[in-house]
Amino acid sequence: MLYAFSLQALTAVEAALMSACFAGREGNIMSVETHRKRAAELHAAGYIEDTGLRRKNLGSPDESIVWQITPAGRAALPTMGEPT
Repeated sequence: MLYAFSLQALTAVEAALMSACFAGREGNIMSVETHRKRAAELHAAGYIEDTGLRRKNLGSPDESIVWQITPAGRAALPTMGEPT
């Protein structure tokens, strides 16, 4: 999921969908709560940060945090084995 954030600012759901496509798992998408948990883990590690923007995900009336990668996240990319 971190690789997706390296391409552009995204919500957790957008990043998870993009990551699933990179890995060829389009039909095996995690639950929304799993996306949010993974984004929270990346945030806690200092790899992504809140842009202050909010937007709705497709099919949801709720506004979601738009995250962007941090310098620490960019540095961690080669060690995380992404995008797969």
